[in-house]
Amino acid sequence: MTYNAWNNYENTSPDIDGEYLVYTPYDGGHTLIATYDADLGEWLEYSDDEITHWMELPPEPDALV
Repeated sequence: MTYNAWNNYENTSPDIDGEYLVYTPYDGGHTLIATYDADLGEWLEYSDDEITHWMELPPEPDALV
């Protein structure tokens, strides 16, 4: 898994539960935050065919200080 870069969802999926930045090309393309359930192997808010790419969220601002 590559961090801080887009991952093609057809090739790889997140290893752990959590929120991720995702891209869906439909309706002109959208970048969203979605929750992934690793035990289920799927996104909770969207169907797997809606999401083409994903990446980890950046650290929260307080974590950068």
